[in-house]
Amino acid sequence: MKKPPIHASDHAIVRYLERVLGLDLNPVRAEISERVEGGVEHGASGVITGGYRFVLQGRTVVTITSASDPNKRTGCVKDKRRMPDRV
Repeated sequence: MKKPPIHASDHAIVRYLERVLGLDLNPVRAEISERVEGGVEHGASGVITGGYRFVLQGRTVVTITSASDPNKRTGCVKDKRRMPDRV
C-alpha cells in the first residue's frame, strides 16, 4: 500500500521561508497592513482591494482569498450578486 504524501502546513511553509531561506516577511506584513488599515479603523470584518478579500478578526488579517471566489455557504460569487428587485 502506498503511503500518503507528507503534508506541510502553511505555518511550516512560512517558517521555512523565514528561517531556512532567510526571507524577510516584514515588508509583506507591512503591505497587507497598509491595504486593510482603513477597514480596520472602521471596524470592518473584511476588506476587498486589488481583487482580493482580506478577512479580518479585530486587528488581525486571518486569511486572504480571491474576491471572485464563490461563497462557501451559498455557492454565489459575491461580485455577481444582485440586489432583489423591489416591488
